[in-house]
Amino acid sequence: MRRLLLAVLVLAGCGGEAAQGPPALEGTPWVVASGEASASFTDGTLSGSDGCNRYTTSYTIDGDTLRLGAIVTTKMACEPARMERADAFRAALERASRWRVEDEELTLLDDAGDEQLRLRGASPLGSWTLTSFLQGDAVTGPVDGAELTANFVDGTVSGSTGCNTYKAPYTLRGKALTIASPQATEIACSRPELTEQEALYLKALPLTASYTVAGSTLTLLTKAGTIVATYARDS
Repeated sequence: MRRLLLAVLVLAGCGGEAAQGPPALEGTPWVVASGEASASFTDGTLSGSDGCNRYTTSYTIDGDTLRLGAIVTTKMACEPARMERADAFRAALERASRWRVEDEELTLLDDAGDEQLRLRGASPLGSWTLTSFLQGDAVTGPVDGAELTANFVDGTVSGSTGCNTYKAPYTLRGKALTIASPQATEIACSRPELTEQEALYLKALPLTASYTVAGSTLTLLTKAGTIVATYARDS
């Protein structure tokens, strides 16, 4: 009876607020330290951003061995320095043939065991500038000249509405992200369109149910998977 009770208590402790295990190679969005380039391994397809263009390729894994197919990219032009970093990222990816996940980081290595890329699990933590958000039935950009921001840290998201400052508690668990109703200062906006934008932005944030990070872009999503807001990572 005592053993049975102990087993029940152990099983009960496995739910609710139980800590998550380390990230896995597959199903985890990965980014380089700068946040520019990203990689996501899902169902035999590797995709992400090289920091300039989107890329995709096939992959197979066998233990710690990794085999990639030919990498296909979009053809957007970027500034020379950014393009150089993107080329270097793809070249390193092409050399990768082994992998390991330790201390929340993914390391890709070549046949000789030399490190080619080091990535960390992507998350919304940090500072972002809004590029678009849900306004009524459409996702559109902010009013010209208005800068809306979000900074996720220690369970609180805060920033600017383009007129006032705001903050709200958030809960992050894996890919799930929920944001409570924000509280904002009450300074009168200088233009009516800024007042309207502020109200719509603060109304949109609590619709968030999950997120994705691709390169330097954060996207907040509803339960249905539609866009709440998109942000660019602050440099």
